[in-house]
Amino acid sequence: MKIATRAMPVVLILFLFVIFPVYDLQSAELSESFCELPKGAIVLVGGSFSAKNHAIFEKIKILLGQNFPGAKSFKMAVIGSAKKDMASIEDVYFNNDPEEPEEYPAYKTRIEREGFESSLVPIALDLISTNYNPADDSQVVQAFSDCHVFFFLGGDQAKIAKCFLREDGSDTLFLKMIRNVYRNGGVVMGTSAGTHIMSNPMFGWGESYETLFYNRLEKYSLKDIPSQSEEYGINALKENNSLILPAPGFLPAGILTDSHFDARGRLGRLVVGMRDTGCKIGLGIDEGTAIIISKGVGSVTGENGVFVINSTDSEFSSQAGSGEKNGFSAQKILVSRLSDGDSYDLAIRKTISGKPVYYSADNNMATDMILSGKATCADLQKSFPSDNECFSTDVFNAITFDGSASMSETSSSERKNKYQATAALKNLMLSGKNSVVSRTSFRYPAFFVSFSRLPESNFYQDEKGNFCVDSARLDISIDLNNQIPKFFFAK
Repeated sequence: MKIATRAMPVVLILFLFVIFPVYDLQSAELSESFCELPKGAIVLVGGSFSAKNHAIFEKIKILLGQNFPGAKSFKMAVIGSAKKDMASIEDVYFNNDPEEPEEYPAYKTRIEREGFESSLVPIALDLISTNYNPADDSQVVQAFSDCHVFFFLGGDQAKIAKCFLREDGSDTLFLKMIRNVYRNGGVVMGTSAGTHIMSNPMFGWGESYETLFYNRLEKYSLKDIPSQSEEYGINALKENNSLILPAPGFLPAGILTDSHFDARGRLGRLVVGMRDTGCKIGLGIDEGTAIIISKGVGSVTGENGVFVINSTDSEFSSQAGSGEKNGFSAQKILVSRLSDGDSYDLAIRKTISGKPVYYSADNNMATDMILSGKATCADLQKSFPSDNECFSTDVFNAITFDGSASMSETSSSERKNKYQATAALKNLMLSGKNSVVSRTSFRYPAFFVSFSRLPESNFYQDEKGNFCVDSARLDISIDLNNQIPKFFFAK
């Protein structure tokens, strides 16, 4: 099945370069999905997508109703290619989770309960042979060409790439069809591994601490991804270091995604990944939360948050092997943390929140915490904080409940100190401090992480406690001399 690409006028091409700039990437190219202005939407879910996340489906139905006003019903194709084989895919599609059946019912049951027609896509690693890939079978493609939503499930994102990209990196027929549906108003949706494949390149496995320590991502090609139906098909040569892999990529170039974000402390690895890929925007999506991107604006729905990292004017240390001996460091990164109801305009890189202003750099109001005497504005520039004064001593959630260091495959439920970066940003908002400093866990060397107020920083919070931080400054430095550099404290 061939998808024709018509030539675009020069004016439209220039317009796209203004709206979605193409950066000088090491391994990311402009995604085919933004060669034309798409009518559809991309839905990025951070994982742990449970039955209580009903609002995400409702938002999708509203978008589809706008794009397909004559449709009597909407069809959703479920793609479980991140699982190890077709039997595993069928298990999660047809059967409830044995431990939490109410929270995680069978995907078929749940999707149909939400009002969609549901079908399962028969594409898996164990169905691929030397001369056959169902993703390049025109009959398989035709059977799903009338679907409105394509939903990529979680598992191992490398397997999705192996199934839907040919060895030369070109699109299979099924992937071309999905892009065409998206361009014409459909929705491409992913959770966990399915969210990773929306950017090209994408992360594989990896932990923040080791990624900062080794100071260079490990880059792999499609040929490096095993064809065998293993649970986790590819691991780093350096234990727990982060991988970077080719992906289908539906987002424009220059954006890198990460899932299970602050539950697994992935801020550190996202920042390293942005340096190594040249991506200027990072999207870190928390569990049970989605960012729905339509026409260049991402809207957040769910119970936790979405981190938007902007490295346009940041300063990074060199990669290991480039004369850098002291691990990763970075200065002047912009961090925004959005929650339910907030939006981010990717074109102009601006946070939009309808929540009441809690603290604004424009009006310079003192916070309720300070007025009530419950907190003071510490002058952090006068002294370096000790471990006891650090807000968190495990900012990237690297300690499990049994006291051991987490591994790449360690689940969120096994980690002791979830959502530490979120808590640090909220403390910055509530305390009125100029900076909130945290550090990594018990291993040496440690990395210090500072969130600081800037003149353009703004803070919002609603009556339910959902909060939004707009444009705080992030600095990361390695601790070699047991003190924190002065650049940690924003002027």
